Amino acid sequence: ANTYCVLLVEKFAPQKLNIAHHLHLSIQLKRAVKDGVPSVLLIREPMAAIASLLLREQRVTTWSAFYWYNSFHEDLRPFKDKLIIWPFEKDIETPLECIRDLHQKTGLVAFDENDTLDNEEIFKQIDQLDKDVKSGGNLANVNSRPNLTKSSAKKEILAEIQSDPKWAKMRQRALDHYQFFTS
Repeated sequence: ANTYCVLLVEKFAPQKLNIAHHLHLSIQLKRAVKDGVPSVLLIREPMAAIASLLLREQRVTTWSAFYWYNSFHEDLRPFKDKLIIWPFEKDIETPLECIRDLHQKTGLVAFDENDTLDNEEIFKQIDQLDKDVKSGGNLANVNSRPNLTKSSAKKEILAEIQSDPKWAKMRQRALDHYQFFTS
């Protein structure tokens, strides 16, 4: 969704924006807030985010995925009121609402109530970026676009991390962060 979000914002920006993304470092957002730079926190339901990370980056352990999710969001709690918060689902399902929100709060993007969006155009850009980054090999699990291969693999990962009691505390902590930012 990060790639989608960036391409969405760039599509509606009247000029080139300097967008920091994909590193998932809370310091980027904290620094932006300190410097008065409008910043979007794209937040995803934790189990889906962790399953996606584990699928995409197979060298990452489950413990590391939970740790990163929790640390990232813990660091940003004091900045909640200074961030523009977009739930992942809203970014994907109602992207024009996100653009309207960004326009109203920052003026960095152009928005008109008559604007339309061709999601397929953005997904084609994502496909090309994925091919450029992961040249060669099977893209099914690393492609940023939803697909059946990923969906099936994610279900298996989710079943494992949701049923294993050793992840219960980390799961609850992640859910607490998600609820904090989305309520």
